[in-house]
Amino acid sequence: MTGTSRFRTATGTFVWAAVILVIAFWFFYMGAASETAWMENITDDGTGPAVATALITVPFLLVLLAVRLYLFRRERAGVVLGWAAALPVSAGLYMVAVSMLG
Repeated sequence: MTGTSRFRTATGTFVWAAVILVIAFWFFYMGAASETAWMENITDDGTGPAVATALITVPFLLVLLAVRLYLFRRERAGVVLGWAAALPVSAGLYMVAVSMLG
């Protein structure tokens, strides 16, 4: 991938990470709304579905980071910056999920 700027690489990585986060949180959290037993048993305080969703989402984000770092070897700083910018989105989605449970 030649000729890509750091800003474009960071933006692309952020968009892909945000899409992964939104889909994963929506899918797994909505699946947990159907009283999935193993998700409910992860924690004692009722936040099991939110914790399980976060634990399932982490591997997807790590795979995204590895693939983007491989594809954009010359713009690694842009990839890391875009990926890191998506982490507050993850924290926000987690807080929304926890507040919906309680």
